Amino acid sequence: MPAELNFFDTYTLMAVYKRVVPKKTFFRDRYFPTSDEDIFASNKVLTEYMDGDQKMAAFVAPRVGAIPMERMGYEIHELEPAFIGMSRELSTDDLTKRGFGEALYPGMDEAQRAARLLADDMNDMENRIARREEWMAAETMIGNGCVMQEYIDGATKGDSLVVKFYDGTSDHTYTASKKWNENGGDFWGDVKAMCRMLSARGLPAKDLILGT
Repeated sequence: MPAELNFFDTYTLMAVYKRVVPKKTFFRDRYFPTSDEDIFASNKVLTEYMDGDQKMAAFVAPRVGAIPMERMGYEIHELEPAFIGMSRELSTDDLTKRGFGEALYPGMDEAQRAARLLADDMNDMENRIARREEWMAAETMIGNGCVMQEYIDGATKGDSLVVKFYDGTSDHTYTASKKWNENGGDFWGDVKAMCRMLSARGLPAKDLILGT
């Protein structure tokens, strides 16, 4: 049963606790760095991919001249990212009610309370967008892409936009023959094999990210 305030008594606000959830943006910040130059003003984006090789020039006989060399092909893909939209209503009731952590007597006026609520709402929205970006980065790192499920309202689903780096399987994926906690599991051997896959493509092995 809620406590009732007796206005003939005096009150002291002893403590205010608000649990702050730390912002986790490891995948986004480390593997998907961005800046203002990466922001585009169009609705769609084109991406092009070209596979390279490590072939060497051939030795030819003096009278042959030159051996024709094939030209590398490339792929082009069209991407249309989903939109992110959030809003929070600021009503007259919000401006007249005591806010969290606000002194009991006297309180803020409506203008001060509106400024505080708007600042808190903007910070909350920015944190939610950052968490969505981190989710997209983690899904892309682990599962080759992400599914952006659109919503028409809070419960009705709309279209699903899928973004993937490659279709089907890829020779960039290494699968251990046995789990590391099983008999015959070779943790160090698998790590060395993964490093060799990168070095064979001229890429350095910098990070080893482990999860449960």
